[in-house]
Amino acid sequence: MDYKAGMFLYALAILLGDVLVQQLRVLPDYSGLAILLIGVCALSLAIIVINKVCKNDISKIDLTLITYLILLFLISFIYSSLCAKQQLSNRLDGQLVGKNLVVTGVISDIPVVNGHVQRFTFNVDDVRILASADQQSTKNPSASNFPRKIRLSWYYGKEVMASEKWQFEVRLKPPHGFMNPAGFDYESWLFQQRIEATGYVRKSAFNRQSHGLSSETFLDGVNRYRQTLAQLIDSLADKRQERLSGSVEDHGGFSLIKALAIGDKSSITNTQWDVLVRTGTSHLMAISGLHIGLAALFGYVLFRRIVPVFVIRRIPAQHVALVAGLFIALLYALVAGLSITTQRAIIMLFAVSMLML
Repeated sequence: MDYKAGMFLYALAILLGDVLVQQLRVLPDYSGLAILLIGVCALSLAIIVINKVCKNDISKIDLTLITYLILLFLISFIYSSLCAKQQLSNRLDGQLVGKNLVVTGVISDIPVVNGHVQRFTFNVDDVRILASADQQSTKNPSASNFPRKIRLSWYYGKEVMASEKWQFEVRLKPPHGFMNPAGFDYESWLFQQRIEATGYVRKSAFNRQSHGLSSETFLDGVNRYRQTLAQLIDSLADKRQERLSGSVEDHGGFSLIKALAIGDKSSITNTQWDVLVRTGTSHLMAISGLHIGLAALFGYVLFRRIVPVFVIRRIPAQHVALVAGLFIALLYALVAGLSITTQRAIIMLFAVSMLML
């Protein structure tokens, strides 16, 4: 078994462990996972024993490879099960479905505006239950078991910005979607985004922006900057429309620019999507390795030409340009939303850069 074939089998064993968890109707309990963990320790010990006892090199390689495959399969299964159990542990309690709740937290992404409705992800810091329609709060339940991340729709509400802290009166329900195999799997998308409840903001006097201490993170600040860029692009589109005296209503180019610049595809119309699908270019709207690689190449070529001479005397220009290209790619990935595909591309680009340094 050569090295490349071994790496392929290792990756396949990890994949099979993850896929098996997704096929289960019920996740294994912690006692079952503890038994599997004991099996992992036993296999690790078996690998040590095989390497010390077995004298036949061929038998040693085969037994070690099989043991490694089983070990990676079990580790993948245990890890995927724990991740799934952790994410499902904070699902909305059935007793809270349909009740009026007052939640306080931070808007954690760029709101999607569609007519008179805004949709956004909300990170909950505090929650309390309203007793009835008279809006008198009765108790303040602990937020430890309450969904940390929810998705809200606000109809005819005030304009909100990413990273702002707000208090809303909401009604929530657990994540769910339709089982149409030909349609978009909304529930799966919510699970991928770690969104644990969905709902809407009610018309209420409780809805107000809060200026107290917030749990804003670095990514919240990045999202605020992304929304500022989105508003700038929208303003340029509006100015172009004014120059055309309203004769043609076409923001198509700017909607594509916004999708490629900050990863916001909410402005792309259905007509544009149809054109992209027919031309086989819809995948270009998803920021991935191609876009990250082009950003890194741009940074590399630019800084390779402008590195000062006194720096070249100490550090090779290729190394400086390589680090600069990696930095430019990381900035672009942050501005584009740091999706799973961009994270994967950044990791691979970092690995390749380290090999070249």
